[in-house]
Amino acid sequence: YVTEHKPGDPYPSPHVITGTTLVAVAIVVHVAFWLTRLNSALRRYPALFIVPVLQTSWILFTVLSGGIFFGEFESLSTRQVVGFSAGLATVIAGISILMPLASTSSTPGLAAPEEADGSLRAAWADAADLCSAGSLTAEELDRVH
Repeated sequence: YVTEHKPGDPYPSPHVITGTTLVAVAIVVHVAFWLTRLNSALRRYPALFIVPVLQTSWILFTVLSGGIFFGEFESLSTRQVVGFSAGLATVIAGISILMPLASTSSTPGLAAPEEADGSLRAAWADAADLCSAGSLTAEELDRVH
């Protein structure tokens, strides 16, 4: 059961769940969830694309959730709403620039850059194969770069 420590009680029951305990548990659950999602995303997409996308998504949803929960949007003027919306659109446009183009590789969401000699295309494909296989060794990372 959830209760607070009573003033004057020097020895609270060990079965009391405090607000601090709830916050600590929520943080651990939240971190475990996001690390699981990050690992899953890194298995499917190149890190240079997916890490900024995940970080930006987290920031956007945090800002919007905070604005709704704390009622911060209620006091915005029309000019501030336009500026806030333009800022969100700019962030989304910036992430869309990172988005890979249509891919010829077998890795979902991965694009091969267009190069006349094909060397950059081959390096990109090698990086995709290594990223999709899991962690990179130092030798594999040197080979890609």
